[in-house]
Amino acid sequence: MFLHGGNLAWNHVHKFCGKSTATFKFSSSLSLGLTIIKLASATTCSVKRYHSTYSGVKMARVAVIGGGAAGIAAARELSVEGHDLCVFEQGDSSGGVWVYDPNVEPFPGAESKETLVHSSMYYSLRTNLPRELMSFLDLPFTPEYMQKAMKQDGTENCNVTDKRRYPGHEAVLEYIQLYKQHNGLDSKIQYNTTVKSIEPIEDENTSDTSKRKWKVIVEHDGQSKEQIFDAVVVANGHYSRPYVPMIAGSDTFPGLQMHSHSYREPHSFTNKNVVVVGAGASGEDISRELSKVANSVYLCSRKFKDDFQLIDGYNNLFKAAGLMQLNEQRTATFTNNQQLTDVDVIMYCTGYDYKMPFFKESVVHVTGGKCIDNLWEHLLHVKYGASLSFIGLVWKIVPFQCFQLQSRLVAQALSGKITLPTLTPNEVDDPDEAHHLIVQWPYIYNIANYTNTTLPSWREAMYEQNKINKVKRPEQYRDIQDDKEEQENALSQFKTLF
Repeated sequence: MFLHGGNLAWNHVHKFCGKSTATFKFSSSLSLGLTIIKLASATTCSVKRYHSTYSGVKMARVAVIGGGAAGIAAARELSVEGHDLCVFEQGDSSGGVWVYDPNVEPFPGAESKETLVHSSMYYSLRTNLPRELMSFLDLPFTPEYMQKAMKQDGTENCNVTDKRRYPGHEAVLEYIQLYKQHNGLDSKIQYNTTVKSIEPIEDENTSDTSKRKWKVIVEHDGQSKEQIFDAVVVANGHYSRPYVPMIAGSDTFPGLQMHSHSYREPHSFTNKNVVVVGAGASGEDISRELSKVANSVYLCSRKFKDDFQLIDGYNNLFKAAGLMQLNEQRTATFTNNQQLTDVDVIMYCTGYDYKMPFFKESVVHVTGGKCIDNLWEHLLHVKYGASLSFIGLVWKIVPFQCFQLQSRLVAQALSGKITLPTLTPNEVDDPDEAHHLIVQWPYIYNIANYTNTTLPSWREAMYEQNKINKVKRPEQYRDIQDDKEEQENALSQFKTLF
């Protein structure tokens, strides 16, 4: 059974333990109570974590900024805790960066409203993590359980079109929207709504951050509206404002320069000589795709020191050192002083900046586009506590489980179920570097511990197997795997959810 906060409705009843029978008794008041009453059988069914057993819950009115996966996770956890929430989504549907948009921005990314494109999704993108790992904690992202959820929701067409274990972006969007529907969250989302301003309402008579109020100004259909909230959850993503490094001579280069944010398909690069800057996940995937049509592709990175090196399995895809300089003769010079002539395209796969345009700098300061200052655990603002949180700033993570665990901590901190320690900001060695890049599993377990959530062990084990397999089969890891034991453990755990 998935109980929705203070509502008197649920989507479905969980499978009970053994053959015992259970009756759920709960109050419609804002202080949600949930009690299991023993009947004839001496065996009782334990209630999953998703059913709030805390009495005396404080309800907060919460604004959630963004209706992507992070915003949907926040809405789910806030709803479980009985909070009154509103999700503001600038697009006409949920899904955030997973909503494919064929439109692109001018290089290096215009700032005018008319040209901003949120999605960075390219047409052929497939996940680099398996479905099991991509799952939220309470609804498996596997075809079998997606179909079960659809049937429980009364969906007429319960087909899952892309059943691959590493599916395309359309399947991820389908899953996010199913999760939203299955948990009754759509009514809590205001679409086509742009957040213009978020400001704290200062109360000089109290230093209690739990009494903080926030003024949020939004725009919908050309009309501005001011609303007051107890808390704000920022979940606006960080894959939409491309970061382009300063390369000497780039302003004189006559060829095409673009960021992967605006890459959609490879055909326009046919017979071109392409330099791909950045060897992260996007750089690797895009360079391989371009090699199928381009004359030559050079994947360059500061971590490569040697001369041009042909990548195994290709006759036109090379590793190169970091890009250092460009010139008007279409020559690229690399950090090891090698040069490449007749370059047609520079493709920057160099990541993204964090952008919070709705905050004044005095409220939320972003250093160098890379670091949100004064955050505890990359999550809560030290000054404002749980009344101002940021979901999903950290990266190189298993995303959906992280979003949900962070959101759970915020929701329970707002309700008073958990007491937070004294908030101290993250240490910042160099704010111009990847400040929110964290060591994943220690961070995840720490966040989970605050809400007494135990992650099943197969999740980390499967993640490590995926890393090994990606090195072993860089071209085929999405289609050939060796983690049968981890898959079986995941499916065994999923059975306890339905």
